[in-house]
Amino acid sequence: MQRTLRTTALTPAHVNQILHLADDLIGCLKQSPDQVTAHLFWRFKALPYVTQLSLTSAILGAVTGVRNQFNDTTLQHLVAGLLTLYSFNQAEIERQARQADGGNTRFPPLRPSSRLRSALRHSQLDVWDAVLDIAPSLPSWNGRLSPTALQPVQQVAVLSHRLARMLLPVADQRRMSWAQALSHLALHSSPQWRNWLAPLVDYPGLMPPGSVIRNKSGQTSLVLSVAQPDVIVRSLSGQQQDDIQVHRCQPTDKGLATQSIGRPQRLNQWWDERWQHQCDALLGITPLQHNTYRLDHPPPILLDIQTQLSNPVVDVAKLSTLISTEAPLVSHLLNIASRLNREQLTVKSVHHALMVLGYERANAELIQHALLLRLSQHYFPLQSAFLQFTRLRSILAQRLAGDDITLSLAMPTLATFANTGLFTHPGFKTRTQWRCQQQNALYDITTLHDHTDNASLHSHPLTLAKAWQQPASSIEALRLAATPPREMNTKSLIKRQATLLGLSLAGARMVYFGHSPDRHTETYLAQAFESLDTDHETFSRSLFDAATEIAVNCPLGR
Repeated sequence: MQRTLRTTALTPAHVNQILHLADDLIGCLKQSPDQVTAHLFWRFKALPYVTQLSLTSAILGAVTGVRNQFNDTTLQHLVAGLLTLYSFNQAEIERQARQADGGNTRFPPLRPSSRLRSALRHSQLDVWDAVLDIAPSLPSWNGRLSPTALQPVQQVAVLSHRLARMLLPVADQRRMSWAQALSHLALHSSPQWRNWLAPLVDYPGLMPPGSVIRNKSGQTSLVLSVAQPDVIVRSLSGQQQDDIQVHRCQPTDKGLATQSIGRPQRLNQWWDERWQHQCDALLGITPLQHNTYRLDHPPPILLDIQTQLSNPVVDVAKLSTLISTEAPLVSHLLNIASRLNREQLTVKSVHHALMVLGYERANAELIQHALLLRLSQHYFPLQSAFLQFTRLRSILAQRLAGDDITLSLAMPTLATFANTGLFTHPGFKTRTQWRCQQQNALYDITTLHDHTDNASLHSHPLTLAKAWQQPASSIEALRLAATPPREMNTKSLIKRQATLLGLSLAGARMVYFGHSPDRHTETYLAQAFESLDTDHETFSRSLFDAATEIAVNCPLGR
């Protein structure tokens, strides 16, 4: 890693190598969070300053990203950007680190290689390029700058840079402890920045692994692990030197600034078998990562709801109690019911919501919301765009179903499943802009992405629908979604569902991207109108109504 980071002329050939380094760093962090986090609080004499600054910024970005539930691929490219952030002006950074200037040392300008950035843009590695894009303005960054001027990945990069500079000051700048650095950022930054810092309070905490603390008696200890409100420490002074024990954090405990040590390898000796035994004996070790729910495992509550609804007589009280155990689903159900309530009254109970929506509509809304929660549990830059596009397609599919109650209930859920490939395709995780240059076959979801491997955009919805125990007719409709109606040889209901899926996708793309139908799409639309017994005027009106309902805002250039 050090040899790569010391390369002053990074080229496109280094891209894959640095991505592997970033992936290894994130993997080590997840496997051994305490040991990796500890590197933030030690100054290694054997490492050049710029190398340690790069490593510290990258670890901070990785910890912040994991704690804020970034997608793994997005985080990998963010960390790659931080690893290369200081590679283009190393000599000046090293020279500044050795000189004193009365505390007014100004960080030298950062000038990323235009050749590397060009390669990143050509490969559409937008996240990495976005980090390098802010490099020139980092030295003069004003903490009170509104984060809305930056993309989220850039915001995390800025915070990582600022924290790294506080933990690794140059010359005679003030040295800060971790708690002091967090406090300084919170006090001298606009409130919006604090959203990224809040998850860091639990882990690594205010007395993080690797930091040295001093109690009121003057004895120092090394924090090994965090178990809020306790920490596991190794005594560094006094009669109990080298003892490992559980310590309850006190207001009088003081976190010390970054300490010095020879090489990073020396840190490993402190996290030994005695520490592991203490961790095993102490329940409640604060984890680095939040719980992650598998996409192919639907929430058990949804399966229980299906069981309740399959009974000849539905027990409303039991069903209401069952739904009430999941707060996010309850909130969504009450909001939908309040919006659709004819009496314009706020719905405040699950029982009332079920009465307003009916069992089938409520069940469909719960499935859609639970699915979108699973799909968006990890952040990536295009997430909000995909959520908006999915909502547009769902509403459009429902409106195009017309007065057919069976179809109008089923289509929003079907359209949501049909869009799941957008959320799972790895090619979208490195992009900050949704570039859809292709305007052919607007009814086919595989043309929504210019990547060569687009089959999963169509196949993954089928896999997910099966895992979520959707009806066999819905799965078959998803399979036929891009098939022209005249080529379908299936039951009438499935044919109508599949045609509505293709029609809703074409319409959503026409609204969202402003795409015009090509020759293939025009042929498909004519067959779809014939199959559904509708016309172009009705289709256009549905597009307008759906766009108005969700207030689509799609600026040019997306």
